[in-house]
Amino acid sequence: MDARHNVLVYYGVGGIGKSTLSERLEAWVEGKLPLMNGWGRKPTTVVDAAVRIDLRELGGQFDAVSAVIAIRRELGTLKKQWPAFDFAFAAYWEAAHPGEPFPSQGKADNGFAEAVGETVENVFGDLDVLGTVVGVGSRSARAAIRELKRRKIRRVAFESFDGYRDLLERCSDLPTPTEPRPDLVIDLAMLLAMELSTHWTTEAPLVVVFLDTVERLAQDPRRIGERRLNKLVWSMPNVLFVMTGRNLIDWYDRARSNLFAVGPSVWPGLRPGSTTDPRQHLVGKLSTSDTRKVIDLGRKKYGVSISGKVVEELVVASGGLPQYLDLALVVALNVKANGSREVTVADVTGSLNDLVLRVLEDVPEDEQRAIRAASMFLFFDVGLIAAAANVDYGTAERAVRRPMIDFKEGASYPYRMHDEIRSAIRWSDHRIAGGWAGQDWYEAGTRALREARRRVEGAEGESSGVGGLAALGLAIGIVCEQELKVEASASNNYRDWLTEAIVHGPSVAGLRTYVPATSRTAYGQKVLEFISAKSYDVHADERRALLRNIFDSGHPLAFPAGRHLAYQFRNENLWADSISTFEELIELSPTELNRYQRLLTIANARRFMDASAGLEDLSSRRESLQANLELLHGRPELWLNRVNCVLERITREGRQRDGLEHEGAALRWRTILVGDVDLPEIAKLMNKAEGVGYETAVRECLTSTALLAPGSHGEDPFVMQRLEELDKRANEGRIGFRTATVRALRGFVSEDMRVLHEVRNELEQRPERGMTWVPVECLLDSVGLPVRCPDTQWIEPYQVVQNRWAALFSAYRSRVEQR
Repeated sequence: MDARHNVLVYYGVGGIGKSTLSERLEAWVEGKLPLMNGWGRKPTTVVDAAVRIDLRELGGQFDAVSAVIAIRRELGTLKKQWPAFDFAFAAYWEAAHPGEPFPSQGKADNGFAEAVGETVENVFGDLDVLGTVVGVGSRSARAAIRELKRRKIRRVAFESFDGYRDLLERCSDLPTPTEPRPDLVIDLAMLLAMELSTHWTTEAPLVVVFLDTVERLAQDPRRIGERRLNKLVWSMPNVLFVMTGRNLIDWYDRARSNLFAVGPSVWPGLRPGSTTDPRQHLVGKLSTSDTRKVIDLGRKKYGVSISGKVVEELVVASGGLPQYLDLALVVALNVKANGSREVTVADVTGSLNDLVLRVLEDVPEDEQRAIRAASMFLFFDVGLIAAAANVDYGTAERAVRRPMIDFKEGASYPYRMHDEIRSAIRWSDHRIAGGWAGQDWYEAGTRALREARRRVEGAEGESSGVGGLAALGLAIGIVCEQELKVEASASNNYRDWLTEAIVHGPSVAGLRTYVPATSRTAYGQKVLEFISAKSYDVHADERRALLRNIFDSGHPLAFPAGRHLAYQFRNENLWADSISTFEELIELSPTELNRYQRLLTIANARRFMDASAGLEDLSSRRESLQANLELLHGRPELWLNRVNCVLERITREGRQRDGLEHEGAALRWRTILVGDVDLPEIAKLMNKAEGVGYETAVRECLTSTALLAPGSHGEDPFVMQRLEELDKRANEGRIGFRTATVRALRGFVSEDMRVLHEVRNELEQRPERGMTWVPVECLLDSVGLPVRCPDTQWIEPYQVVQNRWAALFSAYRSRVEQR
């Protein structure tokens, strides 16, 4: 890899002023500082565009998509259109965010959304295919790419460099709302770098990206965010990245194998001892003379009476730490406001923590409570701290306007504190005036958790489910920060309400972007491990290990983790492991849910008679198992008759994820067996499932869409492609029963024996097939292509079952042909 000389780093201890330095550098290069600021005029080097990317987000995350959009948005000040990037980004955005408009920020957008739309329109004109793309309500980048594939069109615009067409197709085909593939957007950032280097005939413009608090990326032990940032910086060698953080950036170290680009030859400026800029600079504390100068400027500007002796004592006490001087100034201003007496040494010296607490002493008692409560959170809103502190809303509103609290416009939780101030308040105790004892912190945390629960329950009826995920993320953040007793659940299947809310929420995997990467508490750490175990970017072996560890831990999530471990085994067709795990669960917790899931796994293993023999062991769930067994034997009446009442019960019990899954399965079976499903109904569920990232329901919706009118005019071929991709990812690279069912039914409707032969061959390569494969096996047998079946305990003679399924599929074909 070629050497990169595009990283300028300022690092140093907390409170040294790195964030202020970063913001001031940006204002300086943009000419926004007044001349009388101590820095003089803006630098002679012209910075053509400056971008700020906020890394102060919870959990060490790095939002690569938002970062690249921010860079592209700022480049709109240099020229409106960046065609190679804009067209590829349009394809990506449509795939990852179907139906959503391009992200826009009004005037601050610099014409980005408009430019993307115009670029897509221009491509259609270049292709001369206006009006010829069927099934597309409006012109789109994905539609143009499909036309390229279909007609093998070659245009200069699409052959601008080797690999561009391939990149376009990946942007169009790979991202999904449940798996947006942010690494692809970093590949698109390389397009911006290329266009920056080729568009200008003279010297290319200088673009600077400011990133503050880079050390937060280290909170994620897997360093996924840092890897993406590393790749982004490497991909844009002609853009200067100015980073500020507490630690030296160690990308020069070859041992950092978890990054995209490492080594001293790749990042020569990052090597310790490098003397050539851009490089890494330690931000030291202020010199004695500079510290004195800052104090003098402050006392003159604000008219504070401080004697020369106090100034000298303050110079020594501060140690040149800017954060210390800021707090000392606030204390001095409070002294002035309380009687204009001269500031004493005792007022403005002591530790940094002492100064923080001294500032609090001059705050009214009710506002003090709100500020102390606020220190429990990395980010907060007024309602949250009002609830946690048990103060009225007006008090909380006044508290967030205090100098020690920062505001970020547009954020869901717009208020925050500097880490040093937050730490000083949070870890103080009752031995100071107004200080909280451990019990006070505990009770405030308990009230905050109740407020989070109220928000979780208030979001249960929300159509998108996103609000519920955000509220759950808030609750998880609280228990990751503070040891608390979580209130009990009303259900016998769960020990506390948060455990139940996580399991019943719209998507466990969807919580990943709402929770921190690490936890201070053992309770919170197990919650984070459970969420990781339900994420598709974690390998199956690691998922099983995480779930086993939680199951053995005694945590409130132990039994749910045991069930999900058994589900994991079941999904991998490891029937014996799944059954033994459920038996282990039943010995510890003999609930009907665990007994039912054990019998369902036995049915999944095609031991239908053994599962039927266990029906007497069930009560409320007996009919559910009976309906599944009858459905597998070609008798769907009981299953279909119970669909609505089952959905009503699931909704009543607040089981959002189960509701999405059951509704998706109902759509699939109604499409095949009844034919009373339409596209708007599928789209409604699809939007909700995609919004919360619940992929199983997404696959069900794609299956229903593909089966609704196979082969009809205007059909979107990418529905099937996406279904296959998601199915393979969930099945370790092999097709699942949904893909096989769709292919077989399409071949059956069109009487295409070639397709049916291909499906039969795929099934032969999957000897461990479970109960979900029975219908497609019967279909293949009915057209003279029998497939070797695993050992099966049929409750009725197989030929009777096969004839029933043949009749059901013939009725499906008749309905399709009549449309």
